[in-house]
Amino acid sequence: MIEQWTGHLRPASLHSERWSALCEEVLLRGGLVVRRGGGLEFVHQTLLEHLAAQATAGDPVRNRTAYRSIVGRWPRRRRVAPLAAVESPYVDFLISSWSGRPGFARLLARWTRELFGAQYVARLSGEGVALPRQVLQAATRELLAVVRNERRDPFDRLRAARALVDLGDARGTAEISSFAAFPGHDLGSRLHAAEILVDLGAAHAHELPASVADDQEADTGRRIRAAEILERLGDKRGARALAELAQSSDIWWVDRLRAAETLDRTAPDSAAAILLGIAVDGRTPTHIRSAAVEALSRLHPYSASRSLREAAGDQERPVPSRSRALEALEWLGGKDSVECLVRIAHDSSEDRLLRLSAADGLSRLRDPRVVDALAHLLTGPSDEPALVLRAAEALARQSDPRAADALAALAATERLTGPERLQASQALLSLSDPRGRDFLYALAGDPAAEIGLRLQAAVALDGAGDPRALYPLTIIALHPSVPRVSQILAAERLDQFRTRKAADALLSVLDNPELLEEMRVRAGTLLADLGDDRARRCLEWLAQSAFGPTPRIRAASALGKIAPEDGCRALEEMLTDSTVDAHSRIRALGTLCRAHPERARQVLLDVAADAYQVTTVRTHALALTRGRLLPETTTAHRAIAAARDLSPVVRVGAVHVLQHLGGADVLDLLGQLAEEPNRYLQTKVLITLAQLRHAPAATAARNFVFDPKVPIHNKFEVLQVLVGSPVGELRRIVRDVSLGAVPSDLLRDHCRALLAEARRPGPRTVGTS
Repeated sequence: MIEQWTGHLRPASLHSERWSALCEEVLLRGGLVVRRGGGLEFVHQTLLEHLAAQATAGDPVRNRTAYRSIVGRWPRRRRVAPLAAVESPYVDFLISSWSGRPGFARLLARWTRELFGAQYVARLSGEGVALPRQVLQAATRELLAVVRNERRDPFDRLRAARALVDLGDARGTAEISSFAAFPGHDLGSRLHAAEILVDLGAAHAHELPASVADDQEADTGRRIRAAEILERLGDKRGARALAELAQSSDIWWVDRLRAAETLDRTAPDSAAAILLGIAVDGRTPTHIRSAAVEALSRLHPYSASRSLREAAGDQERPVPSRSRALEALEWLGGKDSVECLVRIAHDSSEDRLLRLSAADGLSRLRDPRVVDALAHLLTGPSDEPALVLRAAEALARQSDPRAADALAALAATERLTGPERLQASQALLSLSDPRGRDFLYALAGDPAAEIGLRLQAAVALDGAGDPRALYPLTIIALHPSVPRVSQILAAERLDQFRTRKAADALLSVLDNPELLEEMRVRAGTLLADLGDDRARRCLEWLAQSAFGPTPRIRAASALGKIAPEDGCRALEEMLTDSTVDAHSRIRALGTLCRAHPERARQVLLDVAADAYQVTTVRTHALALTRGRLLPETTTAHRAIAAARDLSPVVRVGAVHVLQHLGGADVLDLLGQLAEEPNRYLQTKVLITLAQLRHAPAATAARNFVFDPKVPIHNKFEVLQVLVGSPVGELRRIVRDVSLGAVPSDLLRDHCRALLAEARRPGPRTVGTS
């Protein structure tokens, strides 16, 4: 067009081709057009960008500011090309206008010392910007160095070769061709090189893609990419390879879908048939079928619906395939899709599962045109309640009252499964029909129903604000055979029993003698935690008459929270009950000590002094007598420790209690017990005296260690405590034994090891008090 406008200015001696090249060069130097894809294009993306660039270049102040922001201030110029220059026509226009500045050529030459800058200079040259020769030469040298450097990343080498092509260097195309043909490179990089060759119009660009597309062992993604390259070249082998890949059952569904979409560019009919097969295949994942339907409607908007309707109505197709076609029609929507779904849902000669699929599709469409069709399905045969249920649910979502009677009949029938009856009840509840609550309550309390189903019904009933839901929720939360997850979910609906929301339901569970005692005790415990005095009577009965000591202990513990005296009395009665084993008595003692320490102080003393009590219980009672549970006097425990007719274990327990109480009378008694003939008692008493740092006990300890009749393991126990005592007389016994005072090499070596350990710096591992 410019050539025609300026034709009258062309000298007669200048050939028209030369004149055309001159006009093109003038346009390129003007900076408004660039050479792209074999033609001239406007440099800017929008007219506003063009006006902004012109205003910046024409204003000296703005031009100077832009120059400093892009190039930098002197003497710190940018050593690399600015990132803002990447595909920015605005920056390209400004740099073109600065090409005549003094020193700008040296700056561009400095940019070409790295790949990004050389590539940028090559792009400017390819778009027709007039650049100095030395800059182009520097860029060529850098690009050739990158291309021939085998240590560089293959992608960088391809970028450099493509930039050489922009500079008009034929070596760039040759390097790209050799890169694509060399088998040592990564196949993805080689295919990228082949794509570049296709863009450059190279004659031999089809060789590598053809070999990769036919390679059965190659990666599927690479084969599809190679077939796409062949398709761009117009090679029929590309379409054939894409069709084979799209129909192959040995590759991933995603790759098949991608191949089918790519095939649509050259063979739309084949691609449509393949996409339709993917959309109606029962083995196809849902998201792939959805993507196939979307691709079919996008690529073939006028024939997609017709093809799916034909597939849905084809009697020779399998029912699952026709159901998938109906689902695809539902996704497409539209008048034709609704009519097809309605026709199949009404046709009594069609397969029942197919009619259910159509009814489901109609229920999800929420289209006002489907209401009458769904209402017609309510009058269907009575032998198809599942079909009627789908239609009634859809009408309920439309708030149509015509579904109420049908839903009530479905919720009451035994021909439906439990989940289907639950669906009918919930749909009836959504219509604000009171019958929905009754059906949900019956389902939540049905002992024959699955526990998960009962929980869903109770939760739905509670969501409707019906207080009757609290009792079944409480039963589910407390029943020991219910899975833990269901118990937690039910308890969450009841505020984890931390509020009085479920107090009445808990009381109903507690008063029901037909339920498990474990559930009743748990209910009583929760009521006691809430401080509800109504649980007192039942807890008293359970604490006395429950089967087994465990629920009796738990009931007594809960009773003590609301009636401390009664709870203590129940636990004390268990301690003297002959039907309660020793282990349960010990548990009752522990519960009493934790819940009522003041009362437990006297109970522990009574149990320890009870001659008729089991030895293990007495020993445990003495072991619990610590801290705030210690008695005020030592009389009773001194009597127990001094009684020679008692078990040594009980007497040692009393000695440990006396050790915590202390006092001169205790030391006198322990001194007497140190002379007892029982070696076990004598050992524990000597250890206690050493821990109390009682120096007069040295004589008894020496006699004990030097006595040849005392078992050696008892001596070891005493010596291990004596070595760490701060009392010198006690430590001296160990030293004497280590020097051979006792004719026993084993004792001497042991005492030497104890003394060596005691002298070692740091924390001690033996001889601690």
